[in-house]
Amino acid sequence: MTSYELSRLNDKEFEEFAMQLVGVAIGQKVERFKPGKDQGVDGRFFAVGAAEGIVQVKHWNRASVKPLLGYLTKKEVAKVAALKPARYIFVTSVALSRVNKQAIKEAFTPYILAETDVIGNEDIQDFLRDHPSIAQQHYKLWLASSEILGLVNNAAIIGRSAFKMEEILAFQPAPRGLPARRAGDRPGRSRGPRRGVRGLARRGNADRPTGSGRE
Repeated sequence: MTSYELSRLNDKEFEEFAMQLVGVAIGQKVERFKPGKDQGVDGRFFAVGAAEGIVQVKHWNRASVKPLLGYLTKKEVAKVAALKPARYIFVTSVALSRVNKQAIKEAFTPYILAETDVIGNEDIQDFLRDHPSIAQQHYKLWLASSEILGLVNNAAIIGRSAFKMEEILAFQPAPRGLPARRAGDRPGRSRGPRRGVRGLARRGNADRPTGSGRE
């Protein structure tokens, strides 16, 4: 089964994607806000009777559940209680078990209405497989995976993408011991390593809460 690497998205990209996911799940548009302190609100929608529902996103790279639960209990529960939303939906890149979802729902009672409003890594993977057109919009999720690239190509998504195939190949990791290809390189032509050029992206610190960077 294919798997998308969520850690390749930065905080802003993951938040944007999370709002798309929630919007599809609830069948209505979810508002996003500019960067800054959010008092626990990354997105907003309106429930029945014009009551405010809120979405919060936590993008933690390679984090375990225990520090996430501790952080939510210490930092976020009181914020949500002060807001008193009609519905609270929580999205995280961390993998969650049934017990983990129950613990998060209990911590945010009565604002999380059901465990399905706690969305973890497994739910996100299923969503992306069920909605390839949305996965297409976030190219970092599938560029590094030859398996997913094959599926995307077979589904004719590449033909509708703004990226040329050579640009996609330029992002592919090179075999060990060989320099990475760059856009414009011809097949069979090798280049020496470029000096003084930093990597295209840096990974965030492990086990550190990132989310939207706002509290």
